[in-house]
Amino acid sequence: MPPNLFLLILRYQFKTKVMTTKIQIIREIILKNDSEIDKLKEVEKEIKSNRADELNQLFEKYFFDCLETGDSLRVGSESFDIRRPAERGDDSIMTIYVKDSTYSYETGNADKLAVSFYSTSHTDEYELRRMVTIGKVGQIILDFEDDILAGYNQIMVEYDKQLKPNRKAKWDLDKKNRDLYFEIESIQKAELMNKLESDGIEFAIEEDKYYKLPELDIRFDWSVRGVKKIKVLKKTPSGKSADIELQVTYKAYNSEEGKYEQVIKTDTYEKVRMDKIERMLSYNKSIIVS
Repeated sequence: MPPNLFLLILRYQFKTKVMTTKIQIIREIILKNDSEIDKLKEVEKEIKSNRADELNQLFEKYFFDCLETGDSLRVGSESFDIRRPAERGDDSIMTIYVKDSTYSYETGNADKLAVSFYSTSHTDEYELRRMVTIGKVGQIILDFEDDILAGYNQIMVEYDKQLKPNRKAKWDLDKKNRDLYFEIESIQKAELMNKLESDGIEFAIEEDKYYKLPELDIRFDWSVRGVKKIKVLKKTPSGKSADIELQVTYKAYNSEEGKYEQVIKTDTYEKVRMDKIERMLSYNKSIIVS
């Protein structure tokens, strides 16, 4: 083996080992960040649960006397339902929304309670009792809307102070992980390009399924199918095109033997666009031989 070729092989093996080690280190950092994100999610879940408990207490304080036995409140961050058992299941008889009429989207700016309920022409006992409840709730809103909104805004502001730093920490870690994944992709691409220009890249398929092998666009009106292996021989000075060697395989009929046989053929092609090569590799990365 010529000394220069031996040195090139050693350099390629060293580069590959360094890249693999770096990817492993990055993945460990990502796993550590994911663990921290999971902890932050649990903290956020607990904060929201505590906030829901306080909102539930607030709404019960004002609307509990409107409820019948069996009724329940289902509280969200911007609304709550009054639910009542019915033959067809647990029905929402009305929903009260907490609104910010200025659309400021700032926590603590709620200034209006809006009520939503379905209309019906039925006058059975269930519907008549529902109408009574709606009327009671309406009266509470008329009498205490300002107090309810003040209590709601206070709770939301208090818990927003806890949620904001938690969310920021989670978003920061998410961004770090996105950047790390991008770095892994860059390293893997560099590793692939190094392999492409040294040993070449080979594709593996199930036996006889040649139709699954990649197809490479050589020119806009010319493509080569059944690519088994590709190797860059020389790049142009700009690096945007390259002379390549392709090993293609297909089945051809052997008239002497009277059967189809595998044919492996190697050809070279000049000035093939690198973006076409990279696109082919990306599309077929699942069948690249490691």
